[in-house]
Amino acid sequence: MASLTLRTTRIGSIVQRFYCKFTDEKGTVRVVALTTKFEGTPPASGRLRDPGDAKFEKARHAAQLEANAFAEKARDRKIHIYAMRKLVELRQGAITETRIADLPKLVMSEPNFALLSKQRQDSKRISLADFCAWCASRHLVFATEVSRALATEYIRLLGAADSKGRAYSRGSIKDRLTPLRTAFGMRGVLPDDAANPFVNNATATARAPEPTVSRTPLSREEEKRLLENAKQHRQTHDIILTALHTGQRRGDIFGLRWENVDLQKKAMHVRQSKTGAVVWLPLSRELFEVLSRIYSKKQRDEAHVFPEAASHKHRAGARIDAVFRETFGTTSVDSGKNKRAANTRGMHSLRTTFISRRLTEGWTIEQVSLFTGHSSAQVVYKHYHKASALDLRDKLEESLAKK
Repeated sequence: MASLTLRTTRIGSIVQRFYCKFTDEKGTVRVVALTTKFEGTPPASGRLRDPGDAKFEKARHAAQLEANAFAEKARDRKIHIYAMRKLVELRQGAITETRIADLPKLVMSEPNFALLSKQRQDSKRISLADFCAWCASRHLVFATEVSRALATEYIRLLGAADSKGRAYSRGSIKDRLTPLRTAFGMRGVLPDDAANPFVNNATATARAPEPTVSRTPLSREEEKRLLENAKQHRQTHDIILTALHTGQRRGDIFGLRWENVDLQKKAMHVRQSKTGAVVWLPLSRELFEVLSRIYSKKQRDEAHVFPEAASHKHRAGARIDAVFRETFGTTSVDSGKNKRAANTRGMHSLRTTFISRRLTEGWTIEQVSLFTGHSSAQVVYKHYHKASALDLRDKLEESLAKK
């Protein structure tokens, strides 16, 4: 969009005309006098960031439309020049334009891509592959063919429900657009100074914001009931206790290896599968006793702390879910249109319980992040800090007892 400017005379009075400042097809910044009639009283400062009277503001709006037309024509001429240059290259057999099918390879060749966790890498690969397939169905070959209108169409497609009534949430849409924004922003994919079609696009038109459903933390009594019901299967009990004492995600606990556990130093380190962050965790007395017992009975060549969970993730997850249902019953809530119901009590509740309890006890957000691997305090407070009234009551009674 072109910008409007005002000019002043040598004696400081404002020239009664609007001027347009834009960049032409050669990359030169130009200032052109507009034909829109100057009316009303301009701001006394002579700066358009300050408002004038009603007549001036109406004239300014009309002038801005005329200025935008100048910028649009310059953009069209630039695209025409670029297309003519590419046509010559095609005829000469020297094709230098980036193909859409090559975008995944370009993104994966970036140094930062190798630092991501496998889960994040796979997510980006799938997003890029789906976009390439969509472009192929529309016979789009080169990256320059993806206009802003086509990008908006693709975003709306992500927000639309499929034949089963399912659709991506607003957050999932943003996650799927991130690698596309990265790909089209890489040097050489689009012409110099060309706008990235996935930057500042109308993501909001795809789906309206939906309420966030977070897991509910457990009280002390609920924690005891859960562990008591889990004793029917020793490994399920140990996994739940590990989650309560470390705040780690289910997949990270299932994949925990003995090489990451140091019983002599009473500590362990875990690489977060979601973020790739490495967290170092001291072992509580109770968790140390559990891990020592498991280690004393493990097979010589056993690599995982919880071997059954590592090799049969779905079976172990189903067993844990059954313990939660036995303890709390059905706790599903509506999580938004076209989305399956969310369970407010599950394995992830143990992570929420750990974080909420530590913050209630007076830990700083930095100390909690050393355990959980979060880099943003906003994420912790939005999704995890759900201190229960029972925990607050215990904290209050503890404080009063010290007086």
